[in-house]
Amino acid sequence: MDAVLPHGVFVHLQDWDIFNYLVEIERVLVAGGKAVIQHANTFSTLGWQLFLEQLPDQVGHHKYPGSFTVMTPELFAEFCTRASLDVVDCVTDVVKRDAISLVQKHT
Repeated sequence: MDAVLPHGVFVHLQDWDIFNYLVEIERVLVAGGKAVIQHANTFSTLGWQLFLEQLPDQVGHHKYPGSFTVMTPELFAEFCTRASLDVVDCVTDVVKRDAISLVQKHT
């Protein structure tokens, strides 16, 4: 594949699933292929507000369906690196609660 564009998925996945999907994206992309991935940005203003709102229902339980994953651009970039993908760019001002990363498979 030349490109992958998941939207509204990674914000709900557990960390292990995020990494597993990144490994799969790396597998299916051609050399130089790109992915644009929206993911949570917990430490943004709205991300932190959502984290605090979901806190009472999450403590002491497994992650509830529909709740947001704790994620940061830095952690996402490290997951990408370990999945043999490069983060070309990451923007945090388009979706105020999330981040959008442009990822590329090594050439």
